[in-house]
Amino acid sequence: MKHCIAFSLLLPSLAYGSGLADCYTSPLGLEATNEGFASCEKFRRITLEEILSADDMDFSKEGPIQAVRLSNSGKSILTKNKMGFDIVSKGYTSWVSTELEKFLTEKKEPAVIDLGAGFGGLVRLSLGAGATVVYNDMHVPHIEDGIRYLPMGDFERLILNSDRFPSETDFPKESFDAVILHRMIVFLSPEELEAGLSKVYDWLKPGGRVFMVGFAPQHGRIKQTFLPIYDQKWKDGELWPGYKLDVKKHMPDQSHALPDFIHVMDGRPMEAALTRHGFKVIKSAPVSLQHLSNPQEGFVRDGGEHFGVVGGKFKLK
Repeated sequence: MKHCIAFSLLLPSLAYGSGLADCYTSPLGLEATNEGFASCEKFRRITLEEILSADDMDFSKEGPIQAVRLSNSGKSILTKNKMGFDIVSKGYTSWVSTELEKFLTEKKEPAVIDLGAGFGGLVRLSLGAGATVVYNDMHVPHIEDGIRYLPMGDFERLILNSDRFPSETDFPKESFDAVILHRMIVFLSPEELEAGLSKVYDWLKPGGRVFMVGFAPQHGRIKQTFLPIYDQKWKDGELWPGYKLDVKKHMPDQSHALPDFIHVMDGRPMEAALTRHGFKVIKSAPVSLQHLSNPQEGFVRDGGEHFGVVGGKFKLK
């Protein structure tokens, strides 16, 4: 079977990382519809039907077949801008994704933004739960690839946005029922996290929720070398004791796929930060990555690799 969403045809000048902002058709970004594409000079002569009818990609039952670079475990996908790995592939579940899906299915016409969404795994989950979704990633080629995996009927509920969080992202108050910060917070400084959570609180509707997942200091790669340092900094009163982790020192086998420094965190600073910004912590627990285990990697995943926290907005500041 041949079928393709040839998104690269739509974005000839954007394929190497330039933004989508010139083409935004709403306060949330670019509407992924014929009308949305037609409003931008780049897209004026291309309709969604023409994109969908392109015939240059093979599809399997699981989706389009694309060349991807995998992690050392062979079970996650290397990002294209040296920002780690996208683990949300077909079949991925965690307690956070389960809570997100349950929350959305219980809402009428929910609105979601997935910030730093990578190749769009949680975008697909949110669309499947009936949400209108803002697909945000500052690296447009990720969106370009991710959109190829979407069911055809979902485009009218999809908005594309490549603004950097939090410095470039500004949305009307009470725009969203849910905000997803899944793993991308590892790349934010304490100042960016504080500013970002303040914005997220304003963007959420009353009763809305933020879903956060971070790289935990209890991860098997670093718990022997970095967790004692982290614990001491927390005891000393540092609000964000996991900033900065030297990747080349603590995770040399991952340095090809990550920036020089990342920000690791568990529930302690995450819960405290949500509380500071007016949220109520609804659930807080480790997030297992045992499904990525590979004996050849030389360390053991015991289920404490990441940490997730869900916060709710129940009152005005």
